[in-house]
Amino acid sequence: MKLLEDLLKVKVWKSSILHKRFGFKEEEVKILKFATVNYFQGETIVPIEELLKKIFRVKSKNLQDGLKYIPILISLHNREYISIGKSYILDVLQGNFYEEESYIEMLQSHISLTKKFFLLLQKGNIEEQLLDSIDIEQPYSSNFEYMKDQFKRVELYIENQDGLDPAQYSKQLNNKIEQRVKISSIELPLRNLLQEKQFSEKEEIVFLALLGEEYSAFPQQSNLRNIDNLLNLISFKDYEKFEYRTLFRTNSKFMQDNILEFEKSIHIIGDEKNLISEELFINSEIIQEIEGVAEDKSTKDSEKLQEIIDKQEIFELLKPQKDLDEVVLPQETKTILETVLKQLDNKVVERLVTWGIKEKAEGINARILFHGVAGTGKTLTAKALAKSLKKEILYFDSSKVISMYVGESEKN
Repeated sequence: MKLLEDLLKVKVWKSSILHKRFGFKEEEVKILKFATVNYFQGETIVPIEELLKKIFRVKSKNLQDGLKYIPILISLHNREYISIGKSYILDVLQGNFYEEESYIEMLQSHISLTKKFFLLLQKGNIEEQLLDSIDIEQPYSSNFEYMKDQFKRVELYIENQDGLDPAQYSKQLNNKIEQRVKISSIELPLRNLLQEKQFSEKEEIVFLALLGEEYSAFPQQSNLRNIDNLLNLISFKDYEKFEYRTLFRTNSKFMQDNILEFEKSIHIIGDEKNLISEELFINSEIIQEIEGVAEDKSTKDSEKLQEIIDKQEIFELLKPQKDLDEVVLPQETKTILETVLKQLDNKVVERLVTWGIKEKAEGINARILFHGVAGTGKTLTAKALAKSLKKEILYFDSSKVISMYVGESEKN
């Protein structure tokens, strides 16, 4: 019980583990130490008046000077490290602690340490437990064992209860994980993916949290597919919730690389009312890749397409060489095509969704029919449009179909 021993012996609050690792302030460390010492002397309840006199040198005749320390006690109570006299527990729930008269009444009340604080003293901090749980001398025997270690980084965020960003401990955990990787000889698809995507710390935590949901890895935490729950997990200041919301926009790495996808869920809450919420899921192909059973989709699709082309002489796969900027077109036609391209731009789509013009963060479904006499550039323009979209063209020669039934007239 290193934390307990440190608290009982510490003389300089800044050197205490409670301050250095948990962020407790000077007055908080002094209060908790005083209450702990009293507890081991058989005094489970500490009068607030006695605490103010012994720790903060408040004199009996000037007890009102101790009112400035009451908010510190309230803070410790709200974080469940101490309890304040029976009647005050209800007051906290009702929000009455901020009334001046309650402060005065509390001068004649008492405090006691809670189960949460005793468990903290007994078990130490979650950071140390998780760091100690990774054996850097033991190589990984499976991808799922590596995955389990990565989930411990998410546990840091879940178990964090003091509002301190555990990013530094998460990085320490990852460093220990990497030490295990160095002595491992097996393929680790999850690690390969994380290295390939180069996520930020918070992006990795979001991704790992959603991955953990696939395997029910965090039973102690409510639905982490919900965006608000994810934002609460990685945010430690109010403004961060707004900042990290950008992680889920259409122009984010998650959406651009098709890593995450939204799914609407309907929750029945009554006879007439249903709650519709959007939840996040990792793309199923990414899951397959992590589990080591993924196929290269682009290669697979290309092979299927090529197989069709080989069997059917009427199709031809073309790779365009010129984009729209290199084609001379009537201004009206060019404006229409440029408008189509803009509506497929993720930034434009996101703005349309924000303005309420579009319901879904997806591009348009466009079908364009080029018409005109021979030689006016219909095929050339179609190829240029495909080039601008970075796509190939599946070219269909209608004359070959017609010639199969009415002869060669169409070609002439």
